Amino acid sequence: QDNPFPQGAWVNGTHSVGYTASDNVGIKHAQVLVGDNPRHDRPCDYTRTIPCNNDPGTIQVKLTELREGTQPLVLRAVDAADNAADSQPVTVRVDRTAPAAPAVSVEGGETWRSQNSFAAVWQNPDEGDRAPITAAHWRLCRAAGGGCSTGSQAGAGIARLADLRVPEPGEWELRVVREDGAGNRNDDY
Repeated sequence: QDNPFPQGAWVNGTHSVGYTASDNVGIKHAQVLVGDNPRHDRPCDYTRTIPCNNDPGTIQVKLTELREGTQPLVLRAVDAADNAADSQPVTVRVDRTAPAAPAVSVEGGETWRSQNSFAAVWQNPDEGDRAPITAAHWRLCRAAGGGCSTGSQAGAGIARLADLRVPEPGEWELRVVREDGAGNRNDDY
């Protein structure tokens, strides 16, 4: 468990699973038993007494091949005589889907203000077995087009941006993009 994937953190992309397995005739291959069951074959020389080595290995797992959500991962090691043994399962969490765009409102309403400070709020719906919201990214642009300012705030389950300010007087439009714990976000909203 040497990286966030086998440690149970929410992840996406491609991750590695490191392993150590040994046998008196060596390990022929190791296989991750989740998704499309990626495998790490090792070179073996059956003219030797111990045909395969017992060195540590790594298996690359493409998370696009796995279903999303929480699931067990087991590693199977197979020795030179085709005897198999499974590891204890570890919990892995996969999320490849960006959170949907929130319906944002301005505290106090969308009226003209004499002070350059306001807060934006939204609801984070229950997304089930998916990575939690960990950050919000915002963009303020002139309603007529032109200059924009941007920023970000991090926070577990963040659903409010406080003390937002526009660069100069006028009418502005606010856009908020949420980011989850697996790093998913959709800037195209």
